[in-house]
Amino acid sequence: MAPTRSGAAGTGRSSYHHHMENPPTAFVVAFVAVALVMLAVPLLAIGFGLRSRRRARQFRSSGRPATATVVDNQMTSGAGGRLFFSPVVRFRTDSGTEVTGTTSHRPTSAIVGSTMEVVYDPENPSRVEPAAGGGAAGTAAIIFGLVTLAMLLVFFFLAGSMFSLFPAAETADCPPNLPADFPGC
Repeated sequence: MAPTRSGAAGTGRSSYHHHMENPPTAFVVAFVAVALVMLAVPLLAIGFGLRSRRRARQFRSSGRPATATVVDNQMTSGAGGRLFFSPVVRFRTDSGTEVTGTTSHRPTSAIVGSTMEVVYDPENPSRVEPAAGGGAAGTAAIIFGLVTLAMLLVFFFLAGSMFSLFPAAETADCPPNLPADFPGC
């Protein structure tokens, strides 16, 4: 919509200014809908990260420790062709039963024959995780979510203040092509 020199709805302001201060309702609804959808992504990532870290911490605290020997590595392909390795380990439970299980994946393979400290589920001993670390995916998800959330909030604030959806510092009332003595400027 091109600015006109006639006042907007009898306010004495240009219709350009009126349009920017009061964006169409459909625009506001669409802006808020898109904002909510876009905010869902980082919030879900943060929720996933917190849940993942909590589960890893609970598993390490309720599981039984053991020293395991790496017997193999299972290789999987991730996004962008990245390779991940899940060490296959063998260990003895507290009752002396020998168990083979696969730990969570990592970016490098474990050396076959090396030992690692693990934690296993006493109810399902083949469910095993490294004793140290864990929760790296959760931490990455939390960081991604927080950074993305911060960037989106800055973007939404700037976009919203441009259309007076949110209060902002006082700005010039007239577009640069109108004279300063124009009514409403």
